[in-house]
Amino acid sequence: KAPGFKGLLGMELQPGRRFGTELADYARVWGGLQGIIHTDELPGYGISREEVLEVSELLGLSDNDAAVIIVGEHGRVEAALKAVYSRMLKAFEGVPSETRRALEDGNTDYLRPLPGSARMYPETDVPPIPVSRERLERIRSMLPKRPREKVRELEATGLSSHMAQQLVRSHYLFVFEKSLGASSLPPVALASFLLNTLPYIRREGGREFSDEELITVLRTFPGDLPREMIQEALTLFADRHMSLKEVYEELRRRRVGEEDLRAEAKRLVDENISYVKEKGVDSVKLLMGRMMEKYRGVADGSTVYRILMEEVKRRLE
Repeated sequence: KAPGFKGLLGMELQPGRRFGTELADYARVWGGLQGIIHTDELPGYGISREEVLEVSELLGLSDNDAAVIIVGEHGRVEAALKAVYSRMLKAFEGVPSETRRALEDGNTDYLRPLPGSARMYPETDVPPIPVSRERLERIRSMLPKRPREKVRELEATGLSSHMAQQLVRSHYLFVFEKSLGASSLPPVALASFLLNTLPYIRREGGREFSDEELITVLRTFPGDLPREMIQEALTLFADRHMSLKEVYEELRRRRVGEEDLRAEAKRLVDENISYVKEKGVDSVKLLMGRMMEKYRGVADGSTVYRILMEEVKRRLE
């Protein structure tokens, strides 16, 4: 209720802007609302004459009184009403000193109070927002863990301190956490693929894989396939739009079995028998490199190494 304000709220102060518009600016700035409705512009906005009479009776308006109606969330409405009430009181003192914004049509509208002794910083233009203890606790529960805590968690999975720190600083922590547990890969192998293999693929001109593609393949990659085939699985899944079942069936067809690996290991040892006898088991290092040149991506490195070592030792007996 605004005693004695009838006709004043609809008074034009600038071309196309009335006193009610000024009050609406205060409601917008301080309450975050779109505006106000006042009786000088009613009936209108879907409010009938009968409803206006009901409001007048409810508030006990006289012929010279006006009323301001604000609709919204209780807290916002309360803040807006206080601001509107304050601006109406200032009208008795004259034009208030305030910071205003220039509009394209040459008019101005309310922006914020002028700086003063109670306003040292511009941030105080923003009305205080009450934060309840419950809201603080809810926010605290959703905060990510600190890097040190995350590193300790990763170390507990078996990762070295260096690898854990690398992972926390990388873009792949989310992928690692989503894949861990569901993946057939041990934590160290999983982290090594993300931190070492993927950057190598990029350096060699390979494509980037999305987090979703990585997580899908890493969570489902079968334990019976060589880990070196993960890159191929990603490529088949991402580029050829094959189902996971089709991807893994294709990889199993390409996989080299132990029988073929052993035959190649025997051939390689026989071909380099002089070197093998000279270096002993140390010869495996060179022979391993040659084997992997042929079988990288289609055979597990640890399996190749085991078979090669067995064949070298057999020939040295």
